Amino acid sequence: MSHEVLGDLFFQDRKLPAWHNIMVEGIDPTREYTAREVYELFGSPKVVTVPLQTQSVDSKGDHFPVPYRAILRGPIKGDSEPKVFGVVSDEYVLVTPQELVDLWDEHVNRRIQTMMFLREGRLMVITLKLEGFRVRGEDVETYAQIGNWMDGASASTALLSGVCTVCMNTWKMANDSALESYRFVHDSQIKHRMGSWFRDVLARAESNLPAMRDAMELLVQTKIGSTVDEARENVRTVLEAAYTLPRVPREDPLASKEWNDERLVRYEELRKTIDLRRATAMGLFLGEGTGMSLPSRKGTLWGLYQSVVEVEDYRKGARGDNLASAVLFGERAQVKDRAWSAAVAIARS
Repeated sequence: MSHEVLGDLFFQDRKLPAWHNIMVEGIDPTREYTAREVYELFGSPKVVTVPLQTQSVDSKGDHFPVPYRAILRGPIKGDSEPKVFGVVSDEYVLVTPQELVDLWDEHVNRRIQTMMFLREGRLMVITLKLEGFRVRGEDVETYAQIGNWMDGASASTALLSGVCTVCMNTWKMANDSALESYRFVHDSQIKHRMGSWFRDVLARAESNLPAMRDAMELLVQTKIGSTVDEARENVRTVLEAAYTLPRVPREDPLASKEWNDERLVRYEELRKTIDLRRATAMGLFLGEGTGMSLPSRKGTLWGLYQSVVEVEDYRKGARGDNLASAVLFGERAQVKDRAWSAAVAIARS
């Protein structure tokens, strides 16, 4: 199923169940829960590492030493069979679900927005809703989120995003639209780094919210231009800043003709994709985008910026060459940052 929630191990801080109609039994909608309390309501599912053993033995009847461990999820309600998530070396440090909720309660100590296990329990997600604000009738929300991977192959992730995770699809959307993200490699320092992120980044994010609100109000209040020519120039400036076109590659006299031709072909593929992204953002801004009829977006620099956000976060299937799309996909956050900076610069001028 698309939500990929493990059993009923889902919690959301609201009176009604989530859209996928999953909610662990025993949740009191009038209460505020700590992460540990929700984890205990889940039945405290265990994920641990255990030593591997060989089937054969030596002449003394002892197992041969194996320098690897298995990541094992214990039984849960509705599934009594343990499940192996991966095999890791002794250098891999697992952050268990119990350790994650203890880190959260120690360093955050605030009510959680959502908690869940995804991908059969390989991923545990906890989210927190930061203080939001309203700009000309438009609500702006930000969520701090931690995704603890326990598969032995994936780095864990902490992020700030306007999308709250309630399933696997929204976890992907939250990552794609992240305002800020941080990856945790599972080494000996992972728990220390997680604690630091909880403590320092959340405090910094909340201290930056007033400045973000002021900048957004400035974009909302600034029309795209007082004349048609000025509006066209400002749109061009923002979209060209967001989707920068590299220089045409110069011919390398030492390279073969085939190699130089291939570079030109790749450049043309990238140029077409960039032109398509710019055109898509323009179409969204002119009325095709989500919420472009709102006073905060219609004809404003905020609306133009949001058209770029929609291209990057929700319309990444825009057609284009696979290679060029991959180049753009790798810098989605930078695209939005450049659009934001260009729009704010125009508004302030």
